[in-house]
Formats: sequence, C-alpha cells, structure tokens
Amino acid sequence: MSRKVKVFGPLALLGVGAALMLVLAGGGQAQLDPGNKAFFGLVGIAPGQTLRLAAVNAGLIPPPDPDKICRVQLGFADLDGRPLQDPVELRLPPGAGGVVDLPFSQLARTGRAEVHPLADVPRGQEGGPFCAVDVVAEVIDDSSGRTQTYVLPVVPET
Repeated sequence: MSRKVKVFGPLALLGVGAALMLVLAGGGQAQLDPGNKAFFGLVGIAPGQTLRLAAVNAGLIPPPDPDKICRVQLGFADLDGRPLQDPVELRLPPGAGGVVDLPFSQLARTGRAEVHPLADVPRGQEGGPFCAVDVVAEVIDDSSGRTQTYVLPVVPET
C-alpha cells in the first residue's frame, strides 16, 4: 500500500497560503492552535478521484527552540471511525505546508466511498505566532488533476 505525502517549502505554498487567507478573510474558518482538531463532514469519493487533505502553518515567526516546529497530524477514517491509512505527522515551520492524498484506488472497494478527513494539532507545543494551522480538503479528478470539490472544516460553536 503506497501512500503519497508531499511537504512543500514556504515559497511553493505562497499561492496556497494567499488563497487560504482570502477565503478566511471573510470569517469562514478559524485557525487551529495546539490542542485543536478540524471538524470535517463526510466527503464522498468515487473511482478516478483522490481526496487530498492540506495544511499550512500560518504562524508568523519561528519558535524560539528550532526543535519545536509546529506539528499537525493528518489522516482519513471510514464511516465507522476506523483509520483508512496510518495518520501522517507533518512538521511545518511558519509559512510551510503539506498534503496527504487518499486515492480511491487505495480503498479496495467498488462504487462510492464516504471518508472522514481528520486533522489534529497536538497539545504540548507553542501556539500563537509560532503555530496556527489552516486545513482544507479537496476532491481531485485523477485524469485531469483538477479540483472538483473544495471543503472547509466546520467551526464548532463554543
């Protein structure tokens, strides 16, 4: 079972960060601080599609201790909450981001599948200007590479 994980540097994700900032400027999504999880609804994928979960650290400055880079865990679960693959931990300095892909072909099933994207910024790390994570999910058409669906997490009421 191969898993596709990509981590990009700050310059490569400048466009993604700018797009996220435009979307978020309207008050759509809160950034995740340490101890927070993103709450996504179920996202359906079918043969020929890939579900991508992306995260970017919108923090402004590096942490005082270089070994304490912002960490975010990304993964996918089925309808019963069982993991569909091992979660991936990304280490993201301010401005950097990464993605984790779940191709439908990896699910070993036929027809449509409902998937629950999971994103968690673990406790025990510095937040604020060092670690403030934005996450999105998208469904990508495998043949064209185009995004078919773009999904923001739900912000639960407190």
